Amino acid sequence: MIIGVLTWADEGPHWLASCVASFAPAWDHLVAVDGKYLLFPGSLYEPASAVEQSEAIVEVCAAIDLPLTLHRPTRPFEGNEVEKRNLSLRLADAVKTGERDWYFVVDADFTARTVVG
Repeated sequence: MIIGVLTWADEGPHWLASCVASFAPAWDHLVAVDGKYLLFPGSLYEPASAVEQSEAIVEVCAAIDLPLTLHRPTRPFEGNEVEKRNLSLRLADAVKTGERDWYFVVDADFTARTVVG
């Protein structure tokens, strides 16, 4: 199994949809983690991105039948990037099926031009 691991904060819904749709042929499951680091300005008041961003990911995954694990935080990541990355990998561990699974980590502004399956 190949598990896509996507983390983001404040990306355009179109970027997120393009990213997920372009890599989806390579993935068997997607783990998507939203949220801002504590050092991000305003993160105490808005720890998660606008809901439209999560909705874009949910809609693409539903349209192509890609299983999704989505996390939207209620507080900023105090441990900043390390805490957020650790959470994304723990969530990926929870869906893996065995020791032969792979994690495919991407940033929200990546898109694949060609995916060979």
